[in-house]
Amino acid sequence: MGAAWMPRILKPDYTWPRPMPSTISETTPLIPAAPSRNTCWLWAIVYKALFHFSKQYCCWFGHQFSNVAELHFGLIMKWTDQTSLEEVVTMQMARAAGIHVPKLLSCGEHVGDSYNQVFLILMTRLPGIFLEYSSDLFEHNNEDLWIHKLKLCPDSIHLWQILFDQNHICSVLGTPIRSTRVPNHIMGLFTSERELTQYLLAPAFTYSFKSRAEYDETFMRAKRIEQVPHQVTFTHGDFKAQYPCRLQPAFVQFS
Repeated sequence: MGAAWMPRILKPDYTWPRPMPSTISETTPLIPAAPSRNTCWLWAIVYKALFHFSKQYCCWFGHQFSNVAELHFGLIMKWTDQTSLEEVVTMQMARAAGIHVPKLLSCGEHVGDSYNQVFLILMTRLPGIFLEYSSDLFEHNNEDLWIHKLKLCPDSIHLWQILFDQNHICSVLGTPIRSTRVPNHIMGLFTSERELTQYLLAPAFTYSFKSRAEYDETFMRAKRIEQVPHQVTFTHGDFKAQYPCRLQPAFVQFS
């Protein structure tokens, strides 16, 4: 498909124009109100139909279908086992702060689906190409600008003020943290740093060590983290292929 006569807004490379802010706010954005459960359930019915439509849509244009479903009108829909209400809220906060993220349109919650794929997010598509698909070689002298832009994001986020108990380690909604790097991909919330470190050290086991002595030495070294207090700050999730950066000249954007 993809005929020249087709309006560009219907093609999977269309993006909505948006002015690029030159700075990122160092002040904590307001936490938006989360959508009601009933609203999410109703939208999920529509979104599941759109998700199946995307399979045919990608076939028409020769695009690979994935859990980040391509749609017309410059939209995409994310439906993975890591999509959550917390992501919906933090995406809005990041955009309000001037970080180049998609614009949220709405979200849905599909209860009882397989593989724990519960939340769906409908959002705008970002311009540029996925970093993982770029064939350009890394040239340090030419990469300074976008690396600086990338570094500016976490640097600014770390300056945001915690809006609840300063010792709590949790999501922006005060709920558990979701991460692929911890058991069951979810942890917390924690009321102190000590609770967090104890949770992270709990799965330690001797099977990957050559001897019990080597395990004990390594474990005691890891426990030293409890002796050094750390400031609790806002931060980003994983920078990884499933949540990739898109590159445009002089800009880094997050899908």
